[in-house]
Amino acid sequence: MRTFKKILGYVILTAAALTFIYPFLWMISASFKPESEIGSLSLIPKNFTLAGYGGGVYPDPNPQGLVQLGICLGYIDRLRPHIQLHGGLRSGPAQVYRT
Repeated sequence: MRTFKKILGYVILTAAALTFIYPFLWMISASFKPESEIGSLSLIPKNFTLAGYGGGVYPDPNPQGLVQLGICLGYIDRLRPHIQLHGGLRSGPAQVYRT
């Protein structure tokens, strides 16, 4: 009976591990597939391509996203002293520390 429980535990752990590892493997295999094959569940691409890795080398032709990122980061940087003054980002009521 003890051996059966041990084997059952290993079977459950293996099934859980495969459940969690499959999306990661699918994501990697989808990066080597053309756009027409990305929706398929198979891990092996029919038409192998490196086109998914070509866009990261060239600069973005539309710099609007970089401007928006700069605005957001500047706003967050301006809020940092206020967040630290109120005890950081915690749930619950904020506490004001007076010096």
